[in-house]
This record gives sequence, structure tokens and C-alpha cells, in this order.
Amino acid sequence: MMESALENRVATLRIKEAMAPISQRWGLELDAYDMVIVASLIQYEAAVPADAPKIGAVTYNRLQKGMPLQYDATSAYEARLQGLDPAKVDYQKDTPYNTRVRSGLPPTPIAAPGELALEGAFQPADGPWLYFVVTDVDEVTFTESYDDFLAAKQLCIQRDLGCG
Repeated sequence: MMESALENRVATLRIKEAMAPISQRWGLELDAYDMVIVASLIQYEAAVPADAPKIGAVTYNRLQKGMPLQYDATSAYEARLQGLDPAKVDYQKDTPYNTRVRSGLPPTPIAAPGELALEGAFQPADGPWLYFVVTDVDEVTFTESYDDFLAAKQLCIQRDLGCG
């Protein structure tokens, strides 16, 4: 049933039409499965619906530049797959889902993407952002600069929002 629901959502959002603008804007040749992987990342990372298209843009901007995505959620997902504690992930270890050390997308989706996440992947925002971090409850700061990201991350740490 979940697979059928996902297929219906993807069909409604017209994935084929979505891939062309992403290819033109970012120079990325993604297939339908890749787009679902991106949507799964957005599903896991978006704090509020408005973040979904921005996280889509961050993902595509990083892929375009060949930068690791650095989404901790991918390693946490892998830990859960292996029956390990996601809080004890070794982010230096080179594994298929460790997007801190590997460039590109993880090998599979890490969550079942809902409609908002699919929309964020298929219709990303147009922005230069390369980084994002939670800076308050249901608030995410997006930035193009690594220094600005580090400053925002300090807010996350100070407010004990799970950054470390």
C-alpha cells in the first residue's frame, strides 16, 4: 500500500517534468529513484513545510559542487538498519550512508517521503544555500557561507537543539 501511495504521489507531481529543470539549473542527471532519495532526505531533515524546497536547493547545490551532503540523518538511518544506537555513529568511518565523508546520494531512501518532501525535491527553491542548521524550535537557518553556518551552529549548541 505504501509503495502504491508513493507511486501515485510521484505520478501526480509529474517527476519526468521535474527532472528537466533540475538538470538545466544544476547540471545534474538524476533519475526517478534519485529524486525519491532526495525527497527522503528532505522528509527527515525539514523542520517545517517551508524548509522542504530550501533543503532541496541545498541538496542540489552540494551535489552540483561535488560536496558531501553531510546529512547526519543518513548515518543514523544506517545505524538503525544495523541495530546500532544512532547516537553513537562514527562519522569518520567510510560507509555507504555516511554523507559526511562520501559525496553523492546515499544508496537508498532513508525515509518514506510525504507530499511536501516530494514537492521540495521536485520543485526546489531557487537559492544559493549550501548549509542549514536548526537554530530554534521549528526554525532552520540557511546560509551560503560556511562561517555563517558555524555561527548558526553555535546558536544550535547554545540552545541545546541537538547540534554537537
